[in-house]
Amino acid sequence: MLVTVKFEIPHDLQPRIRALGKQLGLPLDIMCVMLLQDGYITHLRQSIARAEADIRSWKEASQ
Repeated sequence: MLVTVKFEIPHDLQPRIRALGKQLGLPLDIMCVMLLQDGYITHLRQSIARAEADIRSWKEASQ
C-alpha cells in the first residue's frame, strides 16, 4: 500500500542531514527521504507492537 505523507524538515537539521548526504554522495532531498522512511518504519513497527500488546492486555483483563 502506498501512503503519501508530507514532512517539513526543520531548518536546524538540514545542515546535519546535508553533511550525512555528502558523505554518502547523496543530495539533501534523497537523504531526507531515506532518513524519514527509516524513522517512520521504525516508529510504525513500535506503534504496531504497542497496539498489539495493549489489545492482548485488554483481552486478558476482560477474561
